[in-house]
Amino acid sequence: MSKARKAIPPVCLRMPAASVVHGETLVDDYAWLKADNWRQVLKDPATLPARIRDYLEAENAYGSAVLVGTQELQKQLVQEMRGRIEEDETSVPEADGAFAYFTRFKPGGEHPLICRQPRDGGKEEILLDCDSIAKNLAFFDLGEAGHAKDHTKLAWSSDDKGSEYYAIKVRDLGLLNTHWGVILPQVAFGLTVAMLLLRNAFRRLPEELLDAALVDGCGYMRFFFHVSLPLTRPILATVGIIAFVASWNNFLLPLVVLNSESRYPWPLGMMVYSGEFGTEWELVLAFITLTIMPTIIVFFLAQKHIIAGLTAGAVKS
Repeated sequence: MSKARKAIPPVCLRMPAASVVHGETLVDDYAWLKADNWRQVLKDPATLPARIRDYLEAENAYGSAVLVGTQELQKQLVQEMRGRIEEDETSVPEADGAFAYFTRFKPGGEHPLICRQPRDGGKEEILLDCDSIAKNLAFFDLGEAGHAKDHTKLAWSSDDKGSEYYAIKVRDLGLLNTHWGVILPQVAFGLTVAMLLLRNAFRRLPEELLDAALVDGCGYMRFFFHVSLPLTRPILATVGIIAFVASWNNFLLPLVVLNSESRYPWPLGMMVYSGEFGTEWELVLAFITLTIMPTIIVFFLAQKHIIAGLTAGAVKS
């Protein structure tokens, strides 16, 4: 307690501010502690004015100094309270279709687990582990959680700042075992090379072309479609070939996303003929031949543009 006696409480600055409410004048000496941008502060605490932050941090430091010798007592009190409750408390399952949904707590955990299991019994599936989400956060509060009618999505709201502004998140967008689940990531993967090549190619176009087009009354969109695109046809063909070959030969992503053999792309389809006890090599080789044919055909159709396209998009002027 000697350290607590030495702690000096911070003195809050008094700055009288008058306001009129229902015809009455009210004077508040500490109105400055309410930030004018308080709505923004709730969303982003970093925007709190410096003088308010300094005072609040001084108050927190004083509180920590006063309670410096009570850490062990605080732990004992928490353990005593935990000993009086069921730490593995589980809610009553709510049946919906083929599943029963419920929440439970792990021993020693502070946040719920959102779970489900087959209605007729079976293995439990943890849909949302709030203890894991809150592990590295200073604050976490789960608002609500709910599942979609088709049982493919789980939406929940959470506040990780203490602002009572809850962000809504969705787990599993329903892209598993769908072609879109393969297409969208491949588009994202191809954007880097495409932007690098296209940016340099468009920057190499003479600015005089645009100036002349504008003088003749040509708009930006018309200039783009009728002048820019035709002139950059080589780089467009190059980007298209690179993206096509990379997507066509992708093996790992479809393997992870797709569960049904009927949805497998050709490079992945050859797995059907290779099993634990034998491989039908004639069918595998036929699949390999069919798989490489589209890339060869596309290459020969656009080969005259490849060298010009790579040179136009890769060389810095």
